[in-house]
Amino acid sequence: MKKTSKILAAVMAIVMIVAAIPMSAFAADYTISLGETITVNIPDGGYVNCKFTPAEDGTYVVYSDIGESDLDPYVDVYDKDGNLIAWNDDSDYADTDDFYCLFDAEAGADYWFEFNLVDTGKAEEYAVTVVKFAEITHQPTADDPYVEVSEGADAEYQWYKIVDSFEVTDENAEAREGDAEGSFATYDSANGWTGVVIDEFESDAEYNFFKVELEEGQIIEMTADSFADYFGIWCVCEESDGCWEDVDANETVEFIADHTCFYNTWGEYAEIPHLKAEKPEMKKVNTDAELKAEEAGTYVCLVTFDGQRVEVSDKVEITECNHSYADGNDATCDFCEYNRAENCGCNCHKGGIAGFFFKIVLFFQKLFGQNKVCACGMNH
Repeated sequence: MKKTSKILAAVMAIVMIVAAIPMSAFAADYTISLGETITVNIPDGGYVNCKFTPAEDGTYVVYSDIGESDLDPYVDVYDKDGNLIAWNDDSDYADTDDFYCLFDAEAGADYWFEFNLVDTGKAEEYAVTVVKFAEITHQPTADDPYVEVSEGADAEYQWYKIVDSFEVTDENAEAREGDAEGSFATYDSANGWTGVVIDEFESDAEYNFFKVELEEGQIIEMTADSFADYFGIWCVCEESDGCWEDVDANETVEFIADHTCFYNTWGEYAEIPHLKAEKPEMKKVNTDAELKAEEAGTYVCLVTFDGQRVEVSDKVEITECNHSYADGNDATCDFCEYNRAENCGCNCHKGGIAGFFFKIVLFFQKLFGQNKVCACGMNH
């Protein structure tokens, strides 16, 4: 009995010693540097660990790329002492089974990624990348209509012209139901949507508002009143696990739909809440960092970082039209009522004697192959 107790005590001591050893004392299966992409091979039913040592303090992102496969990877991030500091399964920013994990790190310290995979019954591999968290560093203005992002960021740009913006009402959204039978959220033009209770607590309650259909990439802007605490918008379908946003009192939140679906709205409030919502209609423009606006109007850029996380730029108002003419000899702009012929002093646009003699001159110019262009851009 004493011998058994000694053996058990020895085993427990070893376990405690091993538990106390920092993760940095173990050999890494992989190492990865900032900006590097590596392929990790996950054994059947197992995992691998990977060491990362940042050169600067900051927020970093480790994310996977499963390509066209149906794999479902996930990651745990540990500091040098073996403390779990972050984890992610399916990205919170995109409709994908890839992980996209943010974590804060100190310069020179070792961090460990434990790359794992929902078991498929065999060894599998996928790509992982580590980058510094990027964001928009220059918001567009009318004088400088371009977006600038953090240096070295993997970013894609999609500019939109906001064609129209309309309020989400009971005519284009469905009121959501509360606990009480026949109890639905209501809408009025003064307050927007008044929530209906679905769950009550000691200090606050959960409220339902409305359900609305959004197209992929479409934005919905929601403004909560002074009683706001938390706010949710999500969908339940095969393509997404749902999404949500924090919202402060009297704050407007912009939500971007990652795919076309019906989205439900929910909130946690201290008093009976109200929620106003607008749905801008947007027309795609160019995909460069710089806005190429052919017409006057309000524009916004959706910047996609690392193929997953989307950030919305400030709106920019372009007041001058960059006139366009489908046919090089059209007089009226395709986007506005501007008529370049009416604002040109050339005799080719005039009637009377001056116009008559100018047309004779133009006849002989064309006869001898001199097809001159007017100052306004139209062909003579």
